[in-house]
Amino acid sequence: MNKEQLMELSLTEEQADKVLAKYVNMIPKHRIDEVNEEKKELKSQFDERDAQLKELKARASGNEDLTAKITELEKLNKTTKEEYESKMNALRKETAIELLLKDQKAKNVKAVKALLDLEKVNLDGDKLIGLEE
Repeated sequence: MNKEQLMELSLTEEQADKVLAKYVNMIPKHRIDEVNEEKKELKSQFDERDAQLKELKARASGNEDLTAKITELEKLNKTTKEEYESKMNALRKETAIELLLKDQKAKNVKAVKALLDLEKVNLDGDKLIGLEE
């Protein structure tokens, strides 16, 4: 919430400044959601890798089987990492678009997003590229 929105709720300018000063260090909900999603994804990856290690220990009896299984696990871990990075980039892009639309005072963010060609929009750090067009 910004100062203008607080003033629209019948707060004086002084009261709005006090509210903003008190809550200046609050973490936005979108950031909390982003971190929670990342945490869940990492936990599932750790659990999956733990299970893989247990299976690898059980297969350690035959050297050829072990080598084949290690190669298979390396490919699987690489694929999992790429999928995770893709999901996180998509989540960051969605969050950045929603924040920009809210900052632009879009009344219905979902409706505006449906009208946009989001395939042409890329996220470079914190900057959206291609949304202006």
